[in-house]
Amino acid sequence: NELRENRLERAAFQPEEAGGFFPFLSEASKPFYGGKISAVKGQLAGPLTLGSILHDGSGTPLLASRGSMKVLQTYLLMHARWQGRELSKLGKPVVLFLDEPVLGSNFKPELYGLDWAQIKSWISEILLSLQEEGFLTGLHCCGPQPWDWIFDTPAEMVHLDCFQYMDQLSGREEKLGRYLHGGGNLVWGIVPTSMKRGSFPEPVELLNRWED
Repeated sequence: NELRENRLERAAFQPEEAGGFFPFLSEASKPFYGGKISAVKGQLAGPLTLGSILHDGSGTPLLASRGSMKVLQTYLLMHARWQGRELSKLGKPVVLFLDEPVLGSNFKPELYGLDWAQIKSWISEILLSLQEEGFLTGLHCCGPQPWDWIFDTPAEMVHLDCFQYMDQLSGREEKLGRYLHGGGNLVWGIVPTSMKRGSFPEPVELLNRWED
């Protein structure tokens, strides 16, 4: 009922949970920044990631229960709409990204009694709902991704760690081409997500790698 009636407060950020969100809204609304901002981005953990790390009272991951995942999906939609609503107050286009780092591990849906079709369905449900609200949407993963289906989701932007995983696009040019020609956008993650101390590449190295 709360979701249908757009009563989203129960899924709102609290100041102690997201210390940077509210100061950002305050600063970004000032005239000094207004002319420099072309869009604003919100981000939330996706259903797969939360469903795998949150457990019910018996210690079972929520991802293993269709009923628990339905509740989680509703909460995430409420929170995403709330976040989008707050960011929209800045008067700029809003992009909302689902962050799914679990997809970058050795994630196997069959361990939870699921298949990739169900996984894609959960992600698509959230993205499509947000698009109906007028938000742009993206899907982010900083690890090796399930490229065989990720470009079939409604995500208008797909963010990949091309510093480490650019070679994974090899052999998938046809699917990537359909995604791009259909209006999709590839977002390049060029800064390494993990590195040894003191091994950060020089800016020119990152530029050369991106150009390559």
